Amino acid sequence: MYKWGGTLEIDTDRVKQLVFTRGWSEAEFAHKLGVSRSMVNRVFNGKRNCGSKMIKGLLRVFPDAVLDLIIKVTPVENTIEVSFEQSIRLEV
Repeated sequence: MYKWGGTLEIDTDRVKQLVFTRGWSEAEFAHKLGVSRSMVNRVFNGKRNCGSKMIKGLLRVFPDAVLDLIIKVTPVENTIEVSFEQSIRLEV
């Protein structure tokens, strides 16, 4: 069963550590992700959550990282569940 609903956030401290250990600047990291340096800076400083483009970039740049360590999901009350039978249930 898959659930959708909530927000995705990155563990910025963990991602900063991964970036630092590779010796990348914010600009180099942004280029590898395919986003602007200012976007990386805003996410790192907590002014913005990362979007799908940045999440995809993280998966591409850190393929060996355990997702639970770099991506946090905060659930919300109303979620949509889809089972393998393709039925959809909206919880309210």
